Amino acid sequence: MRIVRALALLSVGGLALAATMVDQENVSEASGIQEVMSLFKLGQTLTPGITGRLVTVEIAVARQNAGIPEHDLTVEIHADLPGPLLGSVVVPAAEVPQVPAFLSVDFLPERIDVQQGVPLGIVTVTGNPFNSAAYYAWSLINADPYAGGAAQEGTGGEGFIARTSDRIFRTTVDPAIVRTTADDVFAWGKDVRSQSVAVGTTQVSKKLDAAVKQADLAVADLEGVPRDAAKAIGRLAKADKAVAAAVKKGFDSAAADLLLAALEGFASLLLQEDLDAAVIDGLGSDAEAATEAALAAAEAATTSKERFKILGKAAKALAKAVAATD
Repeated sequence: MRIVRALALLSVGGLALAATMVDQENVSEASGIQEVMSLFKLGQTLTPGITGRLVTVEIAVARQNAGIPEHDLTVEIHADLPGPLLGSVVVPAAEVPQVPAFLSVDFLPERIDVQQGVPLGIVTVTGNPFNSAAYYAWSLINADPYAGGAAQEGTGGEGFIARTSDRIFRTTVDPAIVRTTADDVFAWGKDVRSQSVAVGTTQVSKKLDAAVKQADLAVADLEGVPRDAAKAIGRLAKADKAVAAAVKKGFDSAAADLLLAALEGFASLLLQEDLDAAVIDGLGSDAEAATEAALAAAEAATTSKERFKILGKAAKALAKAVAATD
């Protein structure tokens, strides 16, 4: 979950992101509003028509009555409703428009990949109780103009009931963004963060949180220009060590095995990706052979510590060889 400043769009024009495309929308004239409250969540299902990365979610929402609501507004994206949470953004109360308008929420940092024909759900959440002096309301039409989904009302907990109406919304997608290893490491961190919260055990959660921190740093290394795979592999090794330490504090060993296997897979893939790119750019045969040998040695290694050491050293050597050819 992130806390961001959101932009209220008073018009319905396209965004100024070159590769961004409007995907799904219901921009019919609203016939009513519904209060967003703590008693139950409000939602809207939709069916993407474009495969790519979710960029923005726009909802026609406004503050009602004078003043600013006590609690912020959280916008969530789920894999259908009900369905797993894919990402969420907290919009500060003061950033929600005072008059009905499109509130554009940036979901790009959440790295949510959407697929054509695979349903999603938009959900609004707040801590404001029913009949608050100041509250949020999401505009809707008491009809069913949008064929790809329907308005939803939470039943408490994770349940939802579909209504014969639609809320006012729009989504934008960037079809040019494809999933990368950095995205996979980011998703790994999100998964471990949720497991840390679920565990609740202080000693275990501290170790898992340390692993998440290293994963986040690795993502930053991979998104730098140029990316630093060697440093990222070192971060992944530290994350590996932290997860192993969590097991000693009582974390489930089966769950840990899956997390550890993923980290080792990421490290090998990073070196392979750098090698492939370097070969295309004219890497010498000796450096190519040395990197291939390192990948084979890492595969044969009997401990994760040894595997990460081999991969990290090879990544540094490869980067040096690439720099020498520039």
